[in-house]
Amino acid sequence: METKSEKPKDTLVNLPLKPTNEATTNEAPLPYAGFILRFFAFLVDSVILGFIPFLLVIPEVMPAIDLETVSTKQLIAMLVESSLLTYLAFFVIHWLYFAIMESSKLQATLGKLMLGLKVSNIHGQRVTFLKSTARYVWRLLSVLTLFLGFVLAGFTSKKQTLHDLLAGCLVLKK
Repeated sequence: METKSEKPKDTLVNLPLKPTNEATTNEAPLPYAGFILRFFAFLVDSVILGFIPFLLVIPEVMPAIDLETVSTKQLIAMLVESSLLTYLAFFVIHWLYFAIMESSKLQATLGKLMLGLKVSNIHGQRVTFLKSTARYVWRLLSVLTLFLGFVLAGFTSKKQTLHDLLAGCLVLKK
């Protein structure tokens, strides 16, 4: 005697071969941000951040230089020292800017906000300061690969760069 047919349980045999986003969930696919939008957001952020280290370091160093009494060697040493301070300030300011802004309620830097983008984890949720810091550090690897880490966004299904993949992040359209 036959019993009522039950809906088959998800077993290895019954699972679909390809993951789908259609009937399996009610969620719409996440709106991934492409390379061009992300590039322009980065340009905006670069303009914003480009002058900050110099505004902080140069006013401290320049008044200390008396061109009439300083030798050429001393001047070069002072400029190298100020350059090192500028690079250190550049790194710290950039790191804090990206990590704080992307992990905030805004989930975006000013450049990303202007272009309607936000940073999230792979589930579309806000990232932590630590995850955003990891993303910033991994971004250095994207640069060291002759910027190929950034170009990767044009070839991945979720439009992720190398540093997004390593940090487990996405950049989405709002």
